[in-house]
Amino acid sequence: MELRKGDLIHIPQGVFLVTEGGTVCLTTKRPRTAIFLSSEGRGCGSTVFLDGEEFMVRTDHVYILKETEIKQNVS
Repeated sequence: MELRKGDLIHIPQGVFLVTEGGTVCLTTKRPRTAIFLSSEGRGCGSTVFLDGEEFMVRTDHVYILKETEIKQNVS
């Protein structure tokens, strides 16, 4: 399934995130939900919005949340 801008995505624990320019690098300590913004033409990197910041993450490390999963995770 192709990711589109605005899709809710799942980022597993232990995924490496980098800000544009590489100024902030961190690893997710728990699974996270983020918003997909865009992907590079080569498909190896995606820009996501998480905790009020934009991060680059490897595209093969993020997964789209299906509607049934979204309903179960919203309280």
